[in-house]
Amino acid sequence: MKYLVMFYCLFFVTSSYSQSIKNSITVLQEFFADKLPITYSDTVHQYDLKYLKSALIKDTLNSNFFFGKKDNSKQLILTKDEKKYLLGKIDEQQGFIWPHSLFKGDQKSLVEQKNSTSKFKNFFQSIYSFSKPIFIRNDTICIFYYGYYCGGECGKGSIEIYHKINEKWTTWISIIQWIS
Repeated sequence: MKYLVMFYCLFFVTSSYSQSIKNSITVLQEFFADKLPITYSDTVHQYDLKYLKSALIKDTLNSNFFFGKKDNSKQLILTKDEKKYLLGKIDEQQGFIWPHSLFKGDQKSLVEQKNSTSKFKNFFQSIYSFSKPIFIRNDTICIFYYGYYCGGECGKGSIEIYHKINEKWTTWISIIQWIS
């Protein structure tokens, strides 16, 4: 009986994890669909996760673009439980490594995170880095961070909030974190 209970627990944890990865990959494939092929880092930097956490501490998330202008017509109001859940999921991403077959057709190159800052300076191509998407509200809202590096002194980072409408993920709110 003990083994049967352990089997069921393992089955549900595994299926939940694989569903989460599948949802994450679907969102990222839709986000990058018009940008393929891309080069991406297999991990997200700890500083990017720190920026993501600092943004999600707020109660209300609004679109912004330049000079702190906010679009109040698009906003997400987070509950205390949602904020706690999001911050916990961000902490879980420390050390997470993306698989080598993330995008269909293997239209990518992989850049290892080790010494990535010096590697970025030597690249003349664009490199993306992104967090694992986090889902809330019955998997109808997805939040993730992405960074885009186009040289040693060029790039941007943004928090993207997607909303699921008619089984399709669409951009809802973009919070620009940095531009260089």
